[in-house]
Amino acid sequence: MIKNKSVLIISAILFCICICLYFPFPNNNSGNSLVAFMFLPIKNADGYIMYGIIGTILLIIALILLIIGIKKYYFRQFFPS
Repeated sequence: MIKNKSVLIISAILFCICICLYFPFPNNNSGNSLVAFMFLPIKNADGYIMYGIIGTILLIIALILLIIGIKKYYFRQFFPS
């Protein structure tokens, strides 16, 4: 079921970093974003948000590593039927 355990662990660490970047703190102004990918705001009225861009890149890398780490049924993991 697992092809590469180390890649799977790295993917989980990257997911945790993405979640920690934009944990909804009271002073986080992510509600007024103009462009968002998944849950990470990328652009607001002031311009581009660097944490949002970095978080989006880390999230995409984590998803790719998760697909690489799973040996069997990886299509079913990401695209439920």
